[in-house]
Amino acid sequence: MDFRVLGALEIQDGTDRVTLPGARHRRVLACLLLSPNSVVPLPKLIEATWDGEPPATATKQIQNCVSVLRERLGDPKQKLIVTDGSGYRITVGNRQVDWLRFTDAVAAAGQSAEGGALADAVEKIRSALRLWRGPVLDGLDAAGLAGRAARLEEQRLNAVELCIDWQLKLGQHREVVDELRAIVEEHPLRERPYAQLMLALDRSGRQADALAVFQRLRTQLAEELGVDPGAEARRLHEQILRGETGEPVAAEPPERPSGQLDRAAGELAAAIVRQWTAETEIRSLHRPEPVPLTWTSTERPVAAAAPAVLGRPGGPDRLTFSGDLTDVVAKFRQVPARQLVVLGEPGAGKSVLAILLTLGLLADPPPGEPVPVLLPLSSWNPREEHLHGWLARRLAEEYPGLANTGAYGRGAALRLVLEGRVIPVLDGLDELAPGLHTAAIDALDQAVSGGRPLVVTCRSTEYESAVAQSGTFLSRAAVVEIEPVETEDAIDFLTARQRFGETRWDPVVRQLRQHPESPLAQALRTPLMVDLARTAYAHPSTDPGELCDTTRFPAARRSRAICSTSTCPWSTPRARPRPLGSTARPARAITRRSRRSAG
Repeated sequence: MDFRVLGALEIQDGTDRVTLPGARHRRVLACLLLSPNSVVPLPKLIEATWDGEPPATATKQIQNCVSVLRERLGDPKQKLIVTDGSGYRITVGNRQVDWLRFTDAVAAAGQSAEGGALADAVEKIRSALRLWRGPVLDGLDAAGLAGRAARLEEQRLNAVELCIDWQLKLGQHREVVDELRAIVEEHPLRERPYAQLMLALDRSGRQADALAVFQRLRTQLAEELGVDPGAEARRLHEQILRGETGEPVAAEPPERPSGQLDRAAGELAAAIVRQWTAETEIRSLHRPEPVPLTWTSTERPVAAAAPAVLGRPGGPDRLTFSGDLTDVVAKFRQVPARQLVVLGEPGAGKSVLAILLTLGLLADPPPGEPVPVLLPLSSWNPREEHLHGWLARRLAEEYPGLANTGAYGRGAALRLVLEGRVIPVLDGLDELAPGLHTAAIDALDQAVSGGRPLVVTCRSTEYESAVAQSGTFLSRAAVVEIEPVETEDAIDFLTARQRFGETRWDPVVRQLRQHPESPLAQALRTPLMVDLARTAYAHPSTDPGELCDTTRFPAARRSRAICSTSTCPWSTPRARPRPLGSTARPARAITRRSRRSAG
């Protein structure tokens, strides 16, 4: 079976093309294919399937779509699309999905270039680019998948620029001019293609045209952004004026490897800031503020004694450590080994904490601090791949610009990892196959035993079970657990956007204060649930007081199951938050979903 997303969604089974009955089925499959071999929770599938407010029957419709997909794809034993917890996972090899083949081919081209075989590298990367038949998921029009599609398009552009760099080194100046003109027309604020076009034109004997390209870039940036061209374009402009571009752009002495790696780390940090700042905006994490989240040292038997964590002999065995979102960066830096395990229940806010910790570390880094890199851990198999090798591979896949040997030297991604220039922030150890949990903890401890920094998030029960099973734990890491949301914090968040004189939330406030152990109070103990409740009852025509009806919420267990259909910022990584349907009876819709999820 061959799946293609680099263009219109296509499925090829041998010589036969598989057709799907409708747009919903295509969107569900596309969402799974963009996260292959990883669990895609129901909220993300719902978000991808409905651009507007999802219907009350969204969960059931997704389940029906998956059933139809299994039938069309010849998967009666559910080995291709696997039900995993409250979501689904499509199990495919890299050769079965065109965007994975593309990524592998670009990496192979980079290896050829590092070995000096530039012509072979160009042939390989051009072959990879021919896999693109058009825009990602062309014609599907799914806003919920736009972010991932944009990242793939960015990878394509990076591959094109990398290929042109190699062609310019091979003296193929005239051959790339037309392609570069098309790129700068389509992406008028992207500086690198302008610089490449300037160089290609100048080396083709067209100095005046090369200088005109620089003037166009300067005008475009000034009018659109109010900035000047970057250092690379300015330096090249000066070289063209002096007639010094007979050799590749860097007419200066070759940069030392350490300087190249410094540059790679700096560019990586900037890319990560852009990526996760955009994610916080998509999740509306600061509108107005995140749900208050606090954490403290876990009382579970899963952590090293305090002297081992703090590097100070003597003192009590149990580490006393606590904080909230505002001081997590400072507290992390207080741990001598800078190793942290974050535990929490589903919906507790582990992924949000990881995002904000990553951005906080990058906001004001002390000299020499490594670059935090946030990655989902679900694709790692610790029995088959060393952590450092997996990290280097994922860095190269997520940030393909690191393959630019001219700027960063050979093997920049691997060197960044091996030289301790990154802090792995690994989200979702529990998303690995259950049989790999203990192996992963052991492999992590071995990889950071020399004092390398590390952050890992995991569901509390799964982590405790893995440690109890093998006795292995991270021997120098502080282990903290996210605490339930306090009643008053939940009330403050639920009522923060009330208009003056509005009383819709009063019954809920009374219920929470008078009955702190009620099913409703138990349900509203995670950021996910609190945010979902406010989102579901945001419309003035809805009545939050319905949540106090114990016939609709008979037990905290079923109420907590609401989180399996949430599309709020606290649900799953890279999920675009969107309000739930403001139907006439939100509580009824939520309860129906809860009962399905609880089963």
